[in-house]
Amino acid sequence: MLPTIRIGSTVKISRQFDSLDYGDIVVFNFDGKIDDGASEEEWEYRREKGIDKLYELHGVIVARIVGLPGDSIAVEKEICIINGKKNKHQLIRKGILDEDVEDYFRSLVSEYEEQLPNGKIIHIYRFEITSSEIKEYSDYPYSEDEYENMYKDMKAIKVPDNHYFIMGDFRDNKYDSRYIGTIPREQIFGKVVEIKPPKKKQK
Repeated sequence: MLPTIRIGSTVKISRQFDSLDYGDIVVFNFDGKIDDGASEEEWEYRREKGIDKLYELHGVIVARIVGLPGDSIAVEKEICIINGKKNKHQLIRKGILDEDVEDYFRSLVSEYEEQLPNGKIIHIYRFEITSSEIKEYSDYPYSEDEYENMYKDMKAIKVPDNHYFIMGDFRDNKYDSRYIGTIPREQIFGKVVEIKPPKKKQK
């Protein structure tokens, strides 16, 4: 959830809530693997680099609800399409100033406003990156098609009853429902009610 929830932030959650809506930030348990559609070549690279275990999740995840039970939801270049209607969105700025993001990545991240179906406006972040920049910053063996399409588009699915579709505000991560599926209500044990930013570092 960077940079909405920054490293060192204090997060207050409520375990008592009657309903969940678009834009709510929730806390839930997850125990399973990330399904990102990687090829065998990609998995071989991950095993060689010793990062294959990073694609297993065991613990607590914090994310935002963007799809409710019964919704039809698709994702196109990190923007949600709910029940056939693309969420309104606009570019706020290119490049972010956030000390929790590595220096050379800050200029590659853009900030957008996205309006959810209930009217709530959230800020989301995504990489605006070219194939030449990917090759400069990573030795990952992307195919030519992957260089041209770095966004995880998803065709429309229906959110099952008593499930929720979740995403992080930093959309270029693998800890959302595109990779781990929709989340059953019984796995959600908390709703974020307050976020206190970390104390500023003394110079």
